[in-house]
Amino acid sequence: MFSLLRDRRILILWIGESINAFGNGLTFIALAWFLYRLYPNSPALSGTVIGAWTAAMLLGTVSLAGYTDVWDRRRILQVANGLSAIWISLIPLLHGLDLLSFPALVVIAALTGFTGSVIFPAQQASLPTFVSADRLQGIQALFNLTWTTSGLLAPISAGFLVASIGAPGVMWVNAASFVVALIAYSIVRFPTVTRAQDSGQGLAAWWARTRYGFAFVLARPPLWATLLGLASVNFAMEPYVAIFLPRIADRLMVGVELPAALSWVRADSRGALGVGLLGSVLALAELGMVIWMGRRTSRHPLNWIALGCVGPALCIVGVAYAPSLGMALVLALLMGLCFGPLNVMVGTMFARLTPEEVRGRVYSARILVGQGLRPVGVSLAAVLMGAVGLAPAVAVLGVFAALLTLVGYLRARGAGDDAQGAAAAD
Repeated sequence: MFSLLRDRRILILWIGESINAFGNGLTFIALAWFLYRLYPNSPALSGTVIGAWTAAMLLGTVSLAGYTDVWDRRRILQVANGLSAIWISLIPLLHGLDLLSFPALVVIAALTGFTGSVIFPAQQASLPTFVSADRLQGIQALFNLTWTTSGLLAPISAGFLVASIGAPGVMWVNAASFVVALIAYSIVRFPTVTRAQDSGQGLAAWWARTRYGFAFVLARPPLWATLLGLASVNFAMEPYVAIFLPRIADRLMVGVELPAALSWVRADSRGALGVGLLGSVLALAELGMVIWMGRRTSRHPLNWIALGCVGPALCIVGVAYAPSLGMALVLALLMGLCFGPLNVMVGTMFARLTPEEVRGRVYSARILVGQGLRPVGVSLAAVLMGAVGLAPAVAVLGVFAALLTLVGYLRARGAGDDAQGAAAAD
């Protein structure tokens, strides 16, 4: 896996993405805490901002991602990262000028989500072009390592940074990280690839690309079972991180004695440290699993994917009911062990089962289905928390996500395509 970094192009992209992933990790946590402090008694408002981000991302995926088979992917990544830097910097800028209103937050979140929607499919469609077929799992693990490492460093870093310079200041860091990614994509020349012949730009061409991506996935049970699992776990994890976790961490940090070196932490920011600690433990376990997966070839990818969806969905329920910070940390560790193989195996399976010239439209379907329930989960979470309380609301979402994943997994296995998909993936 790490031998791939001998290729200067991959090394530059990997460094750029590592910095950008770290910045994104900081902002997501800082934004969740920022919204919690702005609207402590109105989770629906926090959910609306996060939901606008996710809904706009899905809209962008539907309308734009299919064109990554036709447009220049390098240029897409340059423009999207540049615009994302502008949008995210508007939050601290307007906040500093005392001009940041709730409608402005919703608009900024929507712009950020829409612009960022093409980054993942363009990147994922491009990565396989840098390596031979036998190195696909390695490059997926390598770039998944950037997200995992940011997941390790960003939560605790965000906790300290929010406690010291405030959430808006953290968002300036993310804006700078988008600029770093823009520079990386500007330096590296992408391999020449065969473009799709259907280069039409009209509505009919768009619909044909979108429909093809879904038809491709639906014809392959391992792929649609994977997307059902991803949709389910995102349905539960999005509201857990954005709405539930700050409140859970606030509860878990009550009575916890901080070291003297942290005496400067304000009482109303102790929960941010709890969020960071839980996130870092999860990411540490995930990091170890990603490195392990990068050194081997799995013959049963769908099994790992099911574990990566069901395990975290049940673990968040345990965290919500955990009687102490220590118990919550153990569950966060288990969550990370389950999450580790998930993105590696999803990326590897899709890369190996999808021809290069149609990856953009297939990855468009992957993102749309995999992320489609995120805004639904956020909206439902706010309603459930008001009706039954925090922990029961997490339980409803988590158990539902686990059951839905199992349904898709068992149907795919029952169709007899797991072995076929695994053989094709290997």
